Amino acid sequence: MAGESILIVEDNDSNLRLFTYLLSSKGYDVRGVGDAPEALQLLSAHAMRGDEEKALAAGCDGYITKPIDTRAFPAQIAEFLAKGPRGGAPDEP
Repeated sequence: MAGESILIVEDNDSNLRLFTYLLSSKGYDVRGVGDAPEALQLLSAHAMRGDEEKALAAGCDGYITKPIDTRAFPAQIAEFLAKGPRGGAPDEP
């Protein structure tokens, strides 16, 4: 769903540039932040048990651990967006 806005929270500048490039090249409006104060006090460089549940409970629509699969990453994002906000149906035009 090109044109959708995506917020990426990533503390590694190289990773943030890669993720932004991969999604921008597919037409997404990507905004990246590097730390927790910029993104609702939530930031993690490591996937720990329970982190996904915490992120989803905080309002995130999806959760992807690193390292990412660069071939699958844009499709994973599209899948999250197709579900609509918080896993519901997409907004009607």
